Formats: sequence, C-alpha cells, structure tokens
Amino acid sequence: MTVEIRAGPAARELVRAAEKVHADLIVLGRRGRRVPWVPHLRSTARQVSRRAPCPVLVVP
Repeated sequence: MTVEIRAGPAARELVRAAEKVHADLIVLGRRGRRVPWVPHLRSTARQVSRRAPCPVLVVP
C-alpha cells in the first residue's frame, strides 16, 4: 500500500493522483443527509466526476 500526502484543492489532487497511477475507478464518499435518490453532489465529487480520467463512484 502506498500513502501520499498532497496539498491543494481536493478535486484537483484526486484527479492528478488518478492520472498518475492510471486508476480504473475513483470511489468517493458523499457527505450530508439528503435522500439518496436526489442527484446532488458536493463540489469536490462534482468536480472529480467531471474531470476524472476514469469512472467515479460516489457512495453515501
């Protein structure tokens, strides 16, 4: 297992890390108590899902 600590906006650094390792999938947790069927993503999840080089799975 490899651990990296990065500084900067979370979405940008997650996308860069995914590009660096040629990730097949990014899995993000969703915060908040909205009902799961409401299509609402916080800005980090939204930005990552738009810019990622691979599929993004957002889990509640």
